[in-house]
Amino acid sequence: MVVPASGAKFEKAKFMVLRRVLLIGDHRHGEFASAIEWLDEHSLLSVAATPAEAIRAMGYPALLPELVVVAQPRPSQFAEQQLELVHRLAPLARLAVLAGSWCEGEMRTGHPWSGALRLYWHQGEARLRELLSDTSPGWSHPRTATEVERLLGVPNVPVTGEQKMIGIGTESAITYHGLAATCAAAGYASVWMPPRQLTMVHHVAAGIWDEAHRPESVEALHAFVKGLGHAPIVALLNFPRLADYQRLQAEGICQLIAKPFMNADLIGILENQLQAVAKRQQRAVA
Repeated sequence: MVVPASGAKFEKAKFMVLRRVLLIGDHRHGEFASAIEWLDEHSLLSVAATPAEAIRAMGYPALLPELVVVAQPRPSQFAEQQLELVHRLAPLARLAVLAGSWCEGEMRTGHPWSGALRLYWHQGEARLRELLSDTSPGWSHPRTATEVERLLGVPNVPVTGEQKMIGIGTESAITYHGLAATCAAAGYASVWMPPRQLTMVHHVAAGIWDEAHRPESVEALHAFVKGLGHAPIVALLNFPRLADYQRLQAEGICQLIAKPFMNADLIGILENQLQAVAKRQQRAVA
C-alpha cells in the first residue's frame, strides 16, 4: 500500500516547492531511519514496499514522482527489470538507491542498478538534502552521466559560516589542518581539540569528531562532547555501521559521515545543525 503525503505537507507546499518522492522498500529499516525521517519532513513522500506495489499505485497517478528512491538493505534485493518498469511509468523522475551496509561491495561484485544515483545509508540525509534543493545540479544530469561527471558538477561550498567557531577533535595534525581548511573555505573559524588533552575553549558553535582507524576510548569521546557543551557534533568514521551510530547517539552525537567524504556533505550537515540550534533558540526566546 502506498502511503500518501499528509495534508500538512500540502499546506507547507503553498509556501515552498516540495519535490514528489516515491520510496520503494522497507522504510522501517533502522539504517534508513534518519534519511527517511528527513524525506518525510521535506518532501511529498509516498512509500511502497515493493516495485510491484509501486506500479499498481502509479496506474492512476495524480502527480508522478520526481524522484524514485529504492531503499535497499541487501544487494540486488529488487530485480532491475521491475525497477525499470517503475521508471517507465515516470520517465522524467530521477533515480536513487539508498544502500545499506551489506551493499558496500555491490559495485565490485554485484549487479547495481545502472543509471541511478547511489547513496549509502550514512550519506542519505546529506545527499538527499543537496539533491532536493532548488539549485541542485543533479536534476540537470542525464541518467547516463557518470559519477565523475556528477562530481565535476558539484558547486563550490558557499561561504556562509560567519566566522562561527568549530571545535575539531582529532589526534592527527594533518587531519586537523585539512578539516580546518574546509571550514575556512565555508567561512568558519576552527580550533584543534586533541583527544585526551585538556583544552579550554569558549563559544564553540559546533564540533567535528574524527575517529581514527580504531575508535577512540569512550572517555576521550565523552570528554570532547562535554567540552563542547550543548553544541551539535558531526562524527567522521571509517566504514560506519548501525551499531556505531547507536554508540554515538548514546553520547549525544546524531550525525555521522563515512570517510572519504565530500566537503559539501560535511558543511551541509554543519549548516543544518546550526540552523536547527538557531530555531530552537528563537522559539525559547519567543
